[in-house]
Amino acid sequence: MRSVVALSLADAAVVHGHAHPTELRLVWRFYAPYGDGESFAFGMGAGEKAAYDPVQKIAYTASEQGFLNAVSYANPSAPHLLKDHALGFGRSLTDASICGGILAVAMPAAVKTDPGSVMLFKAATLAVPPILKNTFTVGPLPDHIAWNSDCTMIATANEGEGVYDSSLVDPEGSVSIISGITPSGAGGTV
Repeated sequence: MRSVVALSLADAAVVHGHAHPTELRLVWRFYAPYGDGESFAFGMGAGEKAAYDPVQKIAYTASEQGFLNAVSYANPSAPHLLKDHALGFGRSLTDASICGGILAVAMPAAVKTDPGSVMLFKAATLAVPPILKNTFTVGPLPDHIAWNSDCTMIATANEGEGVYDSSLVDPEGSVSIISGITPSGAGGTV
C-alpha cells in the first residue's frame, strides 16, 4: 500500500546566505486507493507514481490497476479524495507528471511490447476533474515522464520490457520526445 504524504519544513538553517531546511515533519498521511470513484480498494500498485499540482493543491496517483485518483491538499492537515475526479483506463498506468497546468499520464499498450501512449489533460480544480486534451503514441512501456522547464516538451523513458510466450519478444528501450505542446495541452508532435 502506498501513501501520499504532506510534509512541513520545520526549521531552517542559514547556509551561505540562504535558508535551508534542517527538518521535515509529517503533517498527514493519505493512503491512495485504486478504484473507479465508487468501489475503492487498497493494496499493491495503488500509487505507482504520484504528481503534485502546487497551484491547485491536488496530488494525483497513477495506479498499476489503471486508475488516476486526485487528492485535495487544500488543507494539508486534512487531505481528502476527490471521488468525482477518479479516471479509469482499463490498464496499468506507469507515471504522472504535471507542468504549467497540464497533467501528463503514461500508459503502456494492452500488449506491453506494443507502443504505449502519453495522455495530456488540463489539470483538475477542486470542482472540475482532469480533461483529456491530447494523446500521443510513444515507445513500448513508457515508464517515466520528464518535462522541460517551460512545459512545451516531454521526454518519456520507454522501458521496452520483453515478454516470453512461445518465443521472446523484447523491444528495445527508447526515449520519445513530444515537442510543441501548447499551454492548453493541445498541439504537439512526437
